[in-house]
Amino acid sequence: MASIPQKSLCLFSSLLFHLIPLLVFSVHVLSTASPAAVQTEVEEADSLLRWKASLDSHSQSFLSSWNTTAGRPCNWFGIHCNEAGSVSNISLSDSGLKGTLQSFSFPSFPNLVKLNLSNNSFHGNIPAHIGNLYKLKILDFSVNEISGFIPQEIGMLNSLTYIDLSHNPLTGTIPASIGSLTTLQILYVQKNQLSGSIPQELGLLKFVTQIDFSINSLTGTIPTSIENLTNLWGLYLDSNQLSGSIPQEIGMLRSLTVLALSQNNLTGPIPASIGNLTKLSHLYLTDNELSNSLPREIGKLTKLTQLFLEMNELSGTLLQR
Repeated sequence: MASIPQKSLCLFSSLLFHLIPLLVFSVHVLSTASPAAVQTEVEEADSLLRWKASLDSHSQSFLSSWNTTAGRPCNWFGIHCNEAGSVSNISLSDSGLKGTLQSFSFPSFPNLVKLNLSNNSFHGNIPAHIGNLYKLKILDFSVNEISGFIPQEIGMLNSLTYIDLSHNPLTGTIPASIGSLTTLQILYVQKNQLSGSIPQELGLLKFVTQIDFSINSLTGTIPTSIENLTNLWGLYLDSNQLSGSIPQEIGMLRSLTVLALSQNNLTGPIPASIGNLTKLSHLYLTDNELSNSLPREIGKLTKLTQLFLEMNELSGTLLQR
């Protein structure tokens, strides 16, 4: 039997020396991928492809990478994954997509943290099973054609910090379940067709910094529970049909820099407590039915740069600083 040349033997030994760590690493990766993680990845890919198939075929140009030959969903356009390889971020804003959310399997994405479908042409309603996205922190459906009600199940997303449903034809009321979103910081539902009153449960959102309910058809009074929103710096309730007086509790919002209540049916005086809003820079009260004299406490608003009071029944004068 011919012996193996010494040079070849050395080369083989060197190659084996470098291959063994690589083989060990590969085995380790395969062994650490649990069956559950693999199953989740497969289910996520399948769910995304089924949703893609339901969308208008002429609007899918950005989704060409969404196919089985392109590898894992983590490599697809608009899809980002966590370290375990599970989908954690779906960002498809401004992608020209047209379709509905009815075939989007929300329960298939247990690790989704961000869902951004803004500036597209989605229509139809928001499915109730959106409530299965328990880890979701950011939800943005703004600037679409989404209609119907805001589902009560939105209150199940108690990890949310940011929600933007603005610029849609949404109808119905703001659900009371919104009060369950106790980590929420940003709440935008402006420019919809929402009606009914603002729920008292809004006062449970103690970490919220911005609320925009403007350009809707909201009625009823401004809830007194807003006194709890001590981190709020922007409150936009303008262009609705709100009635009653501006509550004294408004003076508890000491972080407020913008207060927009214009174009409503608010009556009564401007409360003296408004003088507590020492950080206020923009105050919009135009086109209401406010009456009585201006409170002298308004002079405490030394950071005020814009003040609009016209089209009311107010009396008195403002002293120039």
